[in-house]
Amino acid sequence: MKSFVLGVFALLVSACSGSNTDQLLLNQIRALVDTAQQGDSVLQLRKIDSVKWDQMVLIRPYTGYETLDKELTSNKKVLATKIDQRDDVTVMVFTNAGVVVGVVEFSRAVSDLSQLELRRYKPEDSIFLSIR
Repeated sequence: MKSFVLGVFALLVSACSGSNTDQLLLNQIRALVDTAQQGDSVLQLRKIDSVKWDQMVLIRPYTGYETLDKELTSNKKVLATKIDQRDDVTVMVFTNAGVVVGVVEFSRAVSDLSQLELRRYKPEDSIFLSIR
């Protein structure tokens, strides 16, 4: 009985906490932002290695889904962010070979990335100046 209760508890925790990959991405990005804010103000997103990715799209607050590619608007995790109705986060969508591999809702209270250009970034050119 005890193992059953622990199993159900573990299932509930994992269901409520979202994707482990997305959480790892968020933690890495937060660490990079902290480092940048304490140092040279350059965010080096190319250092993200918790997931294999070849492109990243920044989606700014209130971005309508009609402006996004079909691969993004057909992804349930992207739609679940409700970015078209929110101004508190910038959504970062990581893809590999055209498949979404990670979705991060990055709080604008930590660092406002919403001023960056809405486009596809590659690991080698994913260096952004931090906005303080």
